[in-house]
Amino acid sequence: MVDIQADRPRDLLDLLETDGKSDIIGGVRLVLAGSGIPVPDLEEVRSLIGGKTAEIVTAHQAPVRVTKLTPLQEEWRNYTDLFIAIGFHTELKMNPEEYRSSIPSFFPRPRNWRGKFDYPLIVDERIEAKKRHKLMGIHEFIDGDQITNEEELPSEVYTTYVQGNSELVTGTFDQAMEHKPRDGEAVSMAAVDGFYLRYPDFFDDEHGRWRHAGNSRYGAVYVPFLRVWFGGPGVGADGAGGPGRRWRLLFRGNKIGT
Repeated sequence: MVDIQADRPRDLLDLLETDGKSDIIGGVRLVLAGSGIPVPDLEEVRSLIGGKTAEIVTAHQAPVRVTKLTPLQEEWRNYTDLFIAIGFHTELKMNPEEYRSSIPSFFPRPRNWRGKFDYPLIVDERIEAKKRHKLMGIHEFIDGDQITNEEELPSEVYTTYVQGNSELVTGTFDQAMEHKPRDGEAVSMAAVDGFYLRYPDFFDDEHGRWRHAGNSRYGAVYVPFLRVWFGGPGVGADGAGGPGRRWRLLFRGNKIGT
């Protein structure tokens, strides 16, 4: 029988020695010794990796930490995956993880928003509308380069929460805005795009096939919207003063994460 313990230097298998595993490691030593396969000793490893054996031992002995994502963190990751899948990161000259890390996390939803602003939303305004719509496969019936925002926010990329169902209002744009919920704000075209990307089911017959971007304008008096026709999603605009217009304004909570 081969004596594998006699006067031998410490080797890599010693790093695996823990309580309850000595018999297993001993069996491995017997198999390797009988097969003539050498086990590198720690001095040999030290010379190969520049004397970092102590760091390896420390890392081995440290407890393994497993981080479990919360539901909100998981939603954020799945949502950012959608932007990455259609190439937003490439357009911004980032790799996928650089792009992901540029998106603010979802902040905890304020209690008074529950039942009103229930859906997490990512808004990325860093890509101009025409390019954004091309990446998303959205047809433009208007010139996306002419879409502007009434109110610019502190950041071009942010997170918030929005309504799912949007109330149908007939009348002028100002009359529709009178239905703005407390603590609510009208959103930009980019926000409507982001809402469609994550929640396309809200553009069906049951929920209404379109959403207006009340914080954006096309020209001076037209309000852009995204609508899903039988041929797919498209962007158009309605006149703000039209007394018979049918509006579905998308509203967000009055707080954003940057």
